[in-house]
Amino acid sequence: SARAISESGRIWRSCPLRPDAVPGEMTRLPVFDEYAKRPAEATVPAAMVPTIDYVFAPATGSVLVNTWDPFYNAWLGGGTWYCEPFSDPRIVCRPGSRVPKWVTDAGRAALEFDGVNDYINFPKEAFPQGPFTLTMEIKPTLPTNDVPMTLFRHFEFIRGSISVFIDRGNLVATWGDRNLDREPRIDSGIKVLGNQWNDISISYDLHLFKIKVNGETFEFPWEGRPFRFKPSVFGGHDKVELSPRPPVQPAYYCGRLRRLSFCHHAL
Repeated sequence: SARAISESGRIWRSCPLRPDAVPGEMTRLPVFDEYAKRPAEATVPAAMVPTIDYVFAPATGSVLVNTWDPFYNAWLGGGTWYCEPFSDPRIVCRPGSRVPKWVTDAGRAALEFDGVNDYINFPKEAFPQGPFTLTMEIKPTLPTNDVPMTLFRHFEFIRGSISVFIDRGNLVATWGDRNLDREPRIDSGIKVLGNQWNDISISYDLHLFKIKVNGETFEFPWEGRPFRFKPSVFGGHDKVELSPRPPVQPAYYCGRLRRLSFCHHAL
């Protein structure tokens, strides 16, 4: 129970404080066994595994709220605090607003990115250090030059785990492994349609990447674990690290976004 003492010495005590009971349904979650240095499984309450769906509503202004917990709310632009993606003084971001604009597309709210310096900044731990499913719905304006375009980076000033790009029209990911000496390029070979809505999901269960674009699937076997907990950013970043074609600097995302979610499980 809680207790409060006034200046006069009077004491107030609350009734017992009890946390809400966790529902009984359990799920098996892939985890990384640090002692055995290999993937394993743990059984945890299903209700404790976050599924963070972001709400696209212009009324929230420059905050992108979510359905799981306010702790995971994102910001349009920003990310300049210590240990956030744009906090390092070596970053050179073009001047001007970095905030994507709210628009309406086919009756639904969406965010429009200018391809210059617009992005969304997500707090540390919104994207997990472990199994995940990343889901997005995008309507890109594809580059006319031969430069990759950034979609998503689990990234501070150094890698967290996955970065996602459109490169030569294909959906491509790069991965920052815990060992630091393994950085595979995962080229799905699946085309992303320009000026049309694309339904994209990427999942990883510590054994296998599954990439889906508009119903077409690509799988990439890979055992390991992500490097670290980090913030993440949708839309772009100025550093070349884990570029799909280093030393080429990827461009910022140009186009629209109307759905984004992070599930801390591989679906």
